[in-house]
Amino acid sequence: GLAHGHKGPNAGTPSQKIEIIETGEKFASQAECARALKGSIARISLCARDPNKTHKGYHFRRIED
Repeated sequence: GLAHGHKGPNAGTPSQKIEIIETGEKFASQAECARALKGSIARISLCARDPNKTHKGYHFRRIED
């Protein structure tokens, strides 16, 4: 289940919301985004940090709560 994603922002690693810039789709976490794209969490994480990188042809950005 997704219950572990509901901890407070200071509980370990907060789930990082991700947006696919090209589509405007938003995901509750990098893992969810990776599942939707059948892609790699590590690559999405990398792309979210570096706007020059793409994964599966998309750019990603982090969304702050």
